[in-house]
Amino acid sequence: MVSEEIIYDLNAEFHMLRHWEQNDPAIIKNLLKSGYNKSVINGEMNLPGSRFFKDFATNISTLLSSIFRFNYEMRISPTGNLVLEFLFPNNIFPSGIGTNNLIKKSSLTYQEQKHIYYSTNRDFLLPHFNVKSLPASNKACLILKKAEDKYIFITSFPGENAMPIPNENMTKDLYVECEFFWNEHVFMQLEQNDSVSDS
Repeated sequence: MVSEEIIYDLNAEFHMLRHWEQNDPAIIKNLLKSGYNKSVINGEMNLPGSRFFKDFATNISTLLSSIFRFNYEMRISPTGNLVLEFLFPNNIFPSGIGTNNLIKKSSLTYQEQKHIYYSTNRDFLLPHFNVKSLPASNKACLILKKAEDKYIFITSFPGENAMPIPNENMTKDLYVECEFFWNEHVFMQLEQNDSVSDS
């Protein structure tokens, strides 16, 4: 597979706002021109999410150029999408390629677990935990959907792969599996104010 086989649109760029350390001003401008308002854009930017470092990627185009220089493992997800998992060499990226904001609840101490709170995230009530800094990661996932001779970009993020957010369109077994995963994991929330200004 090569990056040229992957297709994406402005809606995918909007979704990815939550996964960049620094957003591309040209993408923001295009989103505003297409009808997205500042409030919606800021809301997407400020969602908790693992984020690619700005030196690694700031939009989907630079992301695909960066990751396809390296090998990956590919598998089929429970929802039928393709999952490409990348592990980037430490000697090239000693500080990682981005931050990972998902952690197993069992990794937190008893005292830390007392500070878990639930907040709506991705239209689902999920556990969150505030931290001063997020751990770096040398891993990344790219999720694609096969469409004839092309692949549709679904999402990408640094860190380990995660189960999909539960939704009513899933089979009962998959829903239960996803719900269990998200009950056992916590979003680490880094307080920040990355927003589109009025100027």
